[in-house]
This record gives sequence, C-alpha cells and structure tokens, in this order.
Amino acid sequence: MPRIHNWSVCDSFCAGLKFVKEKRAETWDFTTRYLLSEREFEFRFGAVMLLNHYLTEAWLEDVLGAYLDHRHEKYYAKMAIAWGLSQAFAFDPSTTLSQLEANKHKLDPFVHQKALQKILESRKVSPEHKAIIKSLKSVKGGASSG
Repeated sequence: MPRIHNWSVCDSFCAGLKFVKEKRAETWDFTTRYLLSEREFEFRFGAVMLLNHYLTEAWLEDVLGAYLDHRHEKYYAKMAIAWGLSQAFAFDPSTTLSQLEANKHKLDPFVHQKALQKILESRKVSPEHKAIIKSLKSVKGGASSG
C-alpha cells in the first residue's frame, strides 16, 4: 500500500490480484478495512477491489452496502465509489437503482452525480436504463449537473 500514490497504479494493482475471485470470503475483511482509511489511495484500493472482484450476484448487496456506508473527502476516493456504483448498475440495474434511491441521503452529492454520469457514459447500460438515469440526474442535479 505505501507505494500506491496515484489512481493508475492503484487500479492496475487491483486488477492484477486475480486470486481474490477464488478467495472472496477470505479477503473481504482485508479489502473492506481499507474503506476506513483516511489515505486517499488506500481507500481507493478497497473500493476498486470491490468493483474488480466482488461484483457477483452473491456479493452485490455487500458491495453496495460498502459503497453506500463509506465516505472520503479526497477526489480519487470519491471517484472510485462513483465508478463502483456505475459498474454495479451495469451488472444489476434494478438492485443498484433501488439501493441508490433508498440510500441517497447517505451518499455524498458529488459521488451521486458522478455515479449517474458514469452510468450514462457506460456502453454496458441499455438506452432504457439510461433514460431512467437521465431523469434522476435532471431532478437531482439542478444547475450543477453537467
């Protein structure tokens, strides 16, 4: 962890840890403890690990819970949560949308808007689901959405 000082190294490192997919239960506590870190790229490590290795039917609720329960003030940490939420939406739009709506008060407004933006930019999301997200973005974004 001490050598991770930018998003590129963090994301590449996380993607390379292929063994985690075979040891999800054993690595969950290790991974999520980084979501408690005040260090930007340690936090990002935890968030990116979840989107790379835990977006499965069995783990989706846990991943969404982790994303919705943890906050950070630094840009790259916030962007990791937004990215993770957008990937969760692409994986399971219905579950992710219901969790986003039910927990919108927990989510940092910047993260919420960036997650919606990333969902709209995704090629994995259907036009029908993008229309739903656009309606949410226009209602919640106000003058600051862009």
